[in-house]
Amino acid sequence: MRPIQCLVITLACIVGSPLPLPACAGEKSDAKECAESAIPDSNTAEEIRAMPACKATVVDHAACYSVFRTATGKEFTIGGPAAAQEVVHFLGTLKDGQAYEFPSVFVDYQKTTPTYETAEQIRAMVPCKAKVEHVGVLDSRIATADGKMFFIGSPDAAREVIQFVQTLKVGQTYEFPRVFLEYQKKP
Repeated sequence: MRPIQCLVITLACIVGSPLPLPACAGEKSDAKECAESAIPDSNTAEEIRAMPACKATVVDHAACYSVFRTATGKEFTIGGPAAAQEVVHFLGTLKDGQAYEFPSVFVDYQKTTPTYETAEQIRAMVPCKAKVEHVGVLDSRIATADGKMFFIGSPDAAREVIQFVQTLKVGQTYEFPRVFLEYQKKP
């Protein structure tokens, strides 16, 4: 990724501006050649699942996107200012310099990393002890002792769930769903 393109994307993530993420910005090739050789950038779960199968290495991480390079040197971006929360969460699980098989790594992530957005979903959770790793404005990332991860909250979550998320403390271990049930009993 060229430095100016990286700067534009990073600034867009910081301010939340819906700027386009050009795959070949600044290259001296025509648009047709660029489109034919590039793997499309992805902002949604649907776009990631639909991408052509490839193995790619994480070459850069930012707040809301990651840049990948295939063995043939093609670069593509997943995420950006308009990325779905689930996509940003997924990117946070990937490691710099590590190669991943797309789209299967994302499909596997979706199967193993649930997001609880309603009171009903939280109440139906399999009981577990888990440590809060991150609390954001609308969501939290939580990990169990055996390394499994789940999220509570999202931009689409019920108001009660988002309010509950704000009561969680980073680094604290809770019993789920018991802590939520206790929260619901409070006036």
